[in-house]
Amino acid sequence: MNIVIQEQLTAAEKLQVQTFIKETEAATNCRFKIDYQVFDEVPAFLYYHFIVYQAEKIVGYLLLSQYCPEEIEGTLVLSTTTDCLPVLITKVKEELIKRETNKILFVVDRQQSEVCDFLKEAGYQYQFSELAMAVTQQHLTTTKQAEILMEKATLADQPAIQKLWGTDDAELEIPQADLLKTWLYRKNQQIIATLRLEESPENIGIYGFVVHPDFRGQGIGRQVLQTVCCQQLNKTTKPIYLEVEKDNLPAKNLYVSLGFQTLNQYDYFA
Repeated sequence: MNIVIQEQLTAAEKLQVQTFIKETEAATNCRFKIDYQVFDEVPAFLYYHFIVYQAEKIVGYLLLSQYCPEEIEGTLVLSTTTDCLPVLITKVKEELIKRETNKILFVVDRQQSEVCDFLKEAGYQYQFSELAMAVTQQHLTTTKQAEILMEKATLADQPAIQKLWGTDDAELEIPQADLLKTWLYRKNQQIIATLRLEESPENIGIYGFVVHPDFRGQGIGRQVLQTVCCQQLNKTTKPIYLEVEKDNLPAKNLYVSLGFQTLNQYDYFA
């Protein structure tokens, strides 16, 4: 068994890894939390790829995503066995020491019960769960856009967006590529709500959806989502995808009321 660690993948490795992920999802009925911008030529964040080979065939893959200096998120993709996990976890710990990062969140599809059990036995504790949800035009409960105007963010909006997100940390500055995919709802020159749209071959993802605290509970979140979903689903047959913490019942209920359905559950361990 051989583990290759890369910060950037070659074109051949990208193809191998993407093929492995898709084949594993089909074989296990799982959906792995992989941000496919990791396969872009110039990724927006720092990533580490752990590829596990056995007899020159990929049998495991781990993506470490570093969105902030203090924490790394790790997504595990395993075919049919957890045999490589002990060695893989050891390699991860070695890399964390090198990167001077002491916290990692492992993300596991709930259906991979063997991986969840292994992490618990290895001393990692369950933290929380997220639901992956999606809606298609067929299931969207309304086809009428709300009477609000969504506009694209500009570089000049970055300070206000970061303030809305609750961080003015320069190290957490929004990557320009993400900012240019961000949409705003503005009222009286104030940014009231934001979200980012990411298109992948499989779906249109909604990320960074935030409503200003002073304007919550007024139906603005519903209007924003309703408008964005209608606009996007009028242009594509791809589903609209988002993630929400399982215990965030107000947000979950909003999504369900608009026609979103749960695809799978991600469990987080630290």
